[in-house]
Amino acid sequence: MTDEAIVLECQSGDFAHFDTLYDAYLQRIYDFIYFKTHHRQTAEDLASQVFFSLVENIDSFDSRKGVFAAWIFRIARNKVIDHYRTNKHTSDIADAWDLAADSNVESDVDAKLTLGNLHDAMRQLTAEQREIVLLRIWQDLPFAEIARLLGKKEPAVKMAFGRALQKIETDKLLPLFVLFFFSHQ
Repeated sequence: MTDEAIVLECQSGDFAHFDTLYDAYLQRIYDFIYFKTHHRQTAEDLASQVFFSLVENIDSFDSRKGVFAAWIFRIARNKVIDHYRTNKHTSDIADAWDLAADSNVESDVDAKLTLGNLHDAMRQLTAEQREIVLLRIWQDLPFAEIARLLGKKEPAVKMAFGRALQKIETDKLLPLFVLFFFSHQ
């Protein structure tokens, strides 16, 4: 059963297969938010808010305007933006990658080295390039969906992705792909 078919069932009031969507997207949404906030509890809270909003707004999904994956990631992206606006951070909201939460992820010993290398590599990119890399590599979204999500044309997204990969130092690419591999097991 496709995501869109499940959404159609939910729109008609039958949420029997909603758990399929939840299971398919929870980890991906959590990872996306975590990479934006660097804080486990914040990522958990915002991911739950994404699914709550999904249920509340399921009737607004229109498959003619895009695929479900892009729609749910747009909700997640908006939750992260709202989080930073609510917390009144003075840094640029579009650059949520560089914003630190109250609790530091470095206390998680297992993730310290990998996230440090990843952070160094991603710091070389603009906020938009980081978002494109996250959506393309970690969330495996097609360029067309990333373009819809960001309100850009597909060739511009492809070009930004290519430039982002060129910017990242060759020795920094390994942690990106190692993290990608282990996060998708």
